Amino acid sequence: TQVNISRLATEISSPFVQVLQDITELAINSPIYEYSLQNDTTVFEVLNEIASRKGAMFLTDAYGNLVVTQAFRWAHAGANLVDGKNILSLSEKWDVKKLFSEYIVKGQSKNSLGELDSGLSATIKDTSVPRDRPKIITVEGNQNALDLYTVGGWELSTRNARAKQYTVKVQGWYPEGSAKRWQINTTVDLISQTMDIRKSLVVSDVELSQDASGTTTTMVLREPGAYAPAPTVPEGTI
Repeated sequence: TQVNISRLATEISSPFVQVLQDITELAINSPIYEYSLQNDTTVFEVLNEIASRKGAMFLTDAYGNLVVTQAFRWAHAGANLVDGKNILSLSEKWDVKKLFSEYIVKGQSKNSLGELDSGLSATIKDTSVPRDRPKIITVEGNQNALDLYTVGGWELSTRNARAKQYTVKVQGWYPEGSAKRWQINTTVDLISQTMDIRKSLVVSDVELSQDASGTTTTMVLREPGAYAPAPTVPEGTI
């Protein structure tokens, strides 16, 4: 039985939340052929990683529903986040737990008899990871060396993008001049001379707070590359 992201999310999340679909693209709804599950992996981590490989992302709406939506379909939040203007606090987190020193991608290709031969491989090194920590990735189907290098490059770049996040706290619940609150799945320009940052990021989490001193919004921002869809490999599994 073929399973896509929406069905997988529904089957493992239905006891807890309702899953809504906001995507119709063929690439997003294409089957998930294989996924290696680790003992300490949570349900959310499984869904989040598979979704990101398909260029999708999971969000929750105002009613607590889990929404599967298309990545790279972001509208601008309507205001920038600027040091000395609207940023109350700013921090950066770099999580290296899922980064590797090299990505060894193994595959197979057809020989002169039309049979699949194993032994084809490609290695992509990440010089930002100092200690020896390789990751082996197996891709099924008929590939060439370029296919394997493409998969390895995607693993390296998306893992690095996912490893970094920024947490920003601002006054109020609304961007300046906007009637809409700060929203998940929008883009915002983060500008900080103190931390030497000037880039467009995706709002992946929003927390609205209110106390005696007023209202604040805390946002988690991520690199757009964290949601880059996996490359298409002939009859492949990634």
